[in-house]
Amino acid sequence: KLSAGFCNWENRCDASEDARVIVKIFSPMAKLRVDPSLSARVDIVASNMNIAPKIYFASKDGIAHETIPGETLGEHHIHDVSDSVALEIAGPLAALHSADIPEEFDNIFGSRDAVLFTAMRRMLHNLQAVPGAAPKGMSVPALKDAVDEAERELKDLGLKLVLGHGVLMPSNVVRLPVEKKDGPGGRIRFIDFELAGPSYRAFDLYKLFRTGGERSDATLDAFLSKYLEHLGGRESVSAVRDEVLMFEPITWL
Repeated sequence: KLSAGFCNWENRCDASEDARVIVKIFSPMAKLRVDPSLSARVDIVASNMNIAPKIYFASKDGIAHETIPGETLGEHHIHDVSDSVALEIAGPLAALHSADIPEEFDNIFGSRDAVLFTAMRRMLHNLQAVPGAAPKGMSVPALKDAVDEAERELKDLGLKLVLGHGVLMPSNVVRLPVEKKDGPGGRIRFIDFELAGPSYRAFDLYKLFRTGGERSDATLDAFLSKYLEHLGGRESVSAVRDEVLMFEPITWL
């Protein structure tokens, strides 16, 4: 057993010393937030792009993927101006955001809505059905109003939906050893795609840089410059920075 995790159960299964597989069982919470038929869809896309672990098996109940040697990142990796690890993430993330959104997301939702909002509405519906389940000092109607307002404001801005990770905290990024560097992902591999799908790029970007401590704006600007370079460099860093910082409240919501 690796850890209970926040939302799923994960185990490392050793068939032999050279054959070790991570088996992740989706929890009821994971199946509540996103339709189980979509839970592993972006894992497969990212695996094929070589920016995520190789997938051996996927179903509505879980996935099995390769073990990847390396370092799980923390906030200090992202905000340390003396460490270039944040810049290594820019290329693989730009590649994910440039990938086609699987058409299955249209079929499930009837339209291409952000997974961010469908997941929050599913969780609110569940909270409403369980008396006393809302966080202390909050009410389900107040939370619903906050979600409605955030969705309304973002839709009014007309921001493009991309293929997003959904929970791009530093702990969902693994940096491989130097000798393992290969392909479009370089040393970077993303994990935990259960909330991935149509999303706003700035949600991923702010989630990566969000911190309760001191944010390094210099690193953020350097990261955005590298990210935009991989996208063709047609946008200004300052404009995209404004877009990213606007997402701080909703990453906490």
